[in-house]
This record gives sequence, C-alpha cells and structure tokens, in this order.
Amino acid sequence: MAQTTSKAAAKAAGAPPRGRSLLSGISRLFCQLMIGLILVVVLPFAHILYMIASGAGEFGGTLAQADRLKEMYPYHFVPLCNFAAWAQSASNSYTKEYYTEQRPIVLRSAREFELHPYFAGLDASSDTWHDLIHARTRHFLAQLRESGRDDFKLEKDRCTMFSFYSRHKLPILPVHGVWRDLDQLVGAVRSGAAFANVTRWPIFWKACHLTQSSSAGTRAQHGPLDAEQLDSLVSWIRQKWEFRANDYERVWAEAGNQITQGIPPGFLLQAPMTVDRQEWRVDGRISVGLPEVRVEVVWGYAYLAVLDGTQVILRNNIVQDFSSVHTFFRSPVPVLDHWTIVEGHAECMWRVAEEAARLAGVDSIRMDIFLNRAQPSECIINENSLSSGIVYWGHEPYLTQKTAQRSVSSSGGAASEMHLERFVSASLARSEYHVS
Repeated sequence: MAQTTSKAAAKAAGAPPRGRSLLSGISRLFCQLMIGLILVVVLPFAHILYMIASGAGEFGGTLAQADRLKEMYPYHFVPLCNFAAWAQSASNSYTKEYYTEQRPIVLRSAREFELHPYFAGLDASSDTWHDLIHARTRHFLAQLRESGRDDFKLEKDRCTMFSFYSRHKLPILPVHGVWRDLDQLVGAVRSGAAFANVTRWPIFWKACHLTQSSSAGTRAQHGPLDAEQLDSLVSWIRQKWEFRANDYERVWAEAGNQITQGIPPGFLLQAPMTVDRQEWRVDGRISVGLPEVRVEVVWGYAYLAVLDGTQVILRNNIVQDFSSVHTFFRSPVPVLDHWTIVEGHAECMWRVAEEAARLAGVDSIRMDIFLNRAQPSECIINENSLSSGIVYWGHEPYLTQKTAQRSVSSSGGAASEMHLERFVSASLARSEYHVS
C-alpha cells in the first residue's frame, strides 16, 4: 500500500518515469559530446580550411598560412592535410597517363646519367614515396657510420649547399656572409659588420644546420636594428646555434635526426630576390608574392614542379590546380594557359633544376626555384631537398616507380649497366628493365 501511494505521489508531482529519465540523461550526454566534438574537431578543421583558402590569392600565401596554422593547431593540421591530400589525390586519374607519356623520356635521361657513388646501392624495394625517402635516409646513416661519408650535407647543411652551387656558378641569391664560429658571428652582428654591405632589405638569416621547416631556422631582418632588436636577434642566433634538428613530422625522423646531429652549427646571411614589377613581403619564413616552384628531378629529368603547394606543373605544359575544394574526389580540369607556361618560365626552371641534379649526381632531388616574372630567363635557386615531404597530388607512386639501381664498370668510367625497378600500383605488373 505504501509503495502504491509513493508512485501515485510521484506521478502527481510530475516526476518522469524511471525509463524516461534514463533516456533524457543519455540524450543530454550525447548533446554534450556533440558540442564537444564540434568545438574540439569541427571548428578547428573549418578554421584551417578557411584560412588556407584565404591565402590562395597570393604566391606563397597558402604556405605562409600553413606554417601559422601548423603552430596554432599542432594536433589538427597534419591529419586534415593528409585527408585533403588523399581526397584530392585519390581521384587524380591523369597521373598514370602522364607517367606512361613521360616514361620513355625518363629512361633516355637515365641512360646518360652519371650517378654519384654516394647515392648508389640504395634498397629500392619501397612501396611508397615516403618509404623510399626513409630508405634513402637509412642509407645515408649507414655510410656515415661505416665510412664517415657525409654527402647528405648537400641538403642538410645550407653552408655546404650554397658553397657547392656557387663553385659551379649556378644561379643563387647573393650571400653576404657565412659564419662557423659563434663568437665571431655575434661580434659581427653587434658591430654591424655582418650587414655593413647590405643595400637591399629584407635580408635572411639562415641556420646552416637547420634545414627542416620544423626547426624554424630562418629569420628575416627588415632593416637596421635598434638595441632591443639587436638583442633579440643575438638571442635567437644563440638559441638556434645550440638547437639540433628534430624532423618529428616525418617517418624518417629517427635516422634523419642521427645524421644531422653531428653537422657543425653555422649561419649564412642571404640577400633578397630583386625583381621589377613584382611586389612581395615576408610572412614568417615565406616570401609572399614571390613565386617559387619546387621541381622534382628524377635521373636528371625534371618530372614535375609544384607551385605554392597546390598547383602541379607538368612537362607537357599542362597544369593541375588543387587549390579548390571542387577537386575533392575528382580530377582537376587541366589548365592549358597557365602563366608559367605563357610567360616562358618553364624553360628556365626545368633547365636549372636538371643542371643542379646532374652536377651533384643525385638520382632524385627537389630543387626550389624562384621565378622572375619580369625576366623569365633569370630564375634563381633558393634551396634543395633530398627528402621531400611535400604533396605531389597523386604523382607519388609514379615517382617511386622511377627509382633505379645502377652498377659502374670496374674501370670507373661510364656506366656498364642500369636496372630500373618499377614498383607499381595494383593496376600494373612489376617489371625490371636492363639498359646497356
């Protein structure tokens, strides 16, 4: 009787039945989780997409925004970029057709290519582009341990890089000075001797031993410094002098960090790119408004270039533009009248990139080149990469397929044979080519 009275009283008071109360609690919890998901995941991703799109109107704008967003959203940025790259690359059906078209030219270039012994003997059984870079980095580490060879400094030490290109008279930006002694560098900065001959600003301080973007080893100086700015620059130089690279964003980080730990610290001071009719500004480490292409050279042949991270320039004068969300899960409409082609920049960027690769005897290298819109024939090398981690928008499997191994005749002269091993996707059969 008492229990019946209690239920009746609860009903009269308007209390919900026990089952309905449980459902209401679950509903509230679900709503809270959804709100949390929106705040923690959806809104950051939406902000990243918006900011990336807002930077697409200027050369370098996308890359500058990417640097800023990477720091702002360290746990969101890389997964979103990986998803976007996959969504836009997966449906790029033109990559196979382009590979088939270009393959005979690559093979012809490979027959004439003189591979430096340091890059020979690579285990080329990698399935992906990043796996291949990882194998190359381990190969560098093995040679460092076994024989002390450190030819990887062609990329990993900017002082060595610019010295090499300067000796071979390749087009590079002027360098105001190189320092391998910290006390001398600090003294030159405080006295003003380091930039006494500077006539154009901004100038760029670059840590020679910190070439990875994650190391933030580049700093722009926009003009003469007051005492406070001078102290800030010296403090930054001292910090970067002691810092050692940690390429944590890459799968080859462990081996990569080991080969860079022993690079002697150093700095160089670089002049800016000087062009007519072309305004640009510095945003972080990026020169916004100044077009820079990243040219991937395979066996001495420039296979493609990437402009501002989103536009792929191909050797047949077709450009694929991935800067729009409209290319998600579909191939972009080919651009047949891109300004790099119409204005005549392609000849210079292909030629300079290939010359640099052949001089170094590197089987695969990315050359970063500034374009001069006022003088298309006067493109200039910025830097290079032997471990390129940028997105090639679906062309990566076909770049991997061009990996080769070659043996050199006992006389030490011309190549006696070359084995080009193509590591192909599911749609192609594995094969091996022997070229005399």
